[in-house]
Amino acid sequence: MKIGIPRALIHWKYPVFWEDFFKNLGVEVLVSPKTNKEIVQIGSRISDPETCFSVKVFFGHLLWLEGKVDFIFIPRLKANKQKFEYCPKLFALPDLANILTKTPILTANFDCRREKFEKTLEGLGGKINKSKDEVKEANEKIKKELKKLGLQTIKDQEFCKLLNELNNRKGYRFNFKRQKFSEIKKRFIEYF
Repeated sequence: MKIGIPRALIHWKYPVFWEDFFKNLGVEVLVSPKTNKEIVQIGSRISDPETCFSVKVFFGHLLWLEGKVDFIFIPRLKANKQKFEYCPKLFALPDLANILTKTPILTANFDCRREKFEKTLEGLGGKINKSKDEVKEANEKIKKELKKLGLQTIKDQEFCKLLNELNNRKGYRFNFKRQKFSEIKKRFIEYF
């Protein structure tokens, strides 16, 4: 089984997590390439003029994956652990993807107001025939790796080294001109 992950919008809410989670479940993962002119053009061609640019880019990534994978993973993000609602466009992405592609969409509703993140992961794993224990083990493996790095107490300089290591992974680039260092660090700590 091969799962595709669009490298846009939802992908950056939990950088690295989704890819490692599915790999830990023994699933082959294909992440769309970095945003480029071709991806932007693909997404723009199928979009209404009023569609925001980030969604046009997402559509380009989605269509790039079309036919290359068995499923395209697009979580429906509703509210995070702090109970803040995500932008409504993120709620609709799985439905829009179903309209735009023939490749089946793998999704789950991540709404931490109603259900713990880990519980939603169990349901997601069940959709690809993975047991609750396999899902728990895959998630714990990620948490252990990050715990080894001492993420909760990590100093800025050490966290910067971690980001540089992630930046060396194919396809990952944190742009400090667009994202504040403190915001990236906060996002990592909030989850782990």
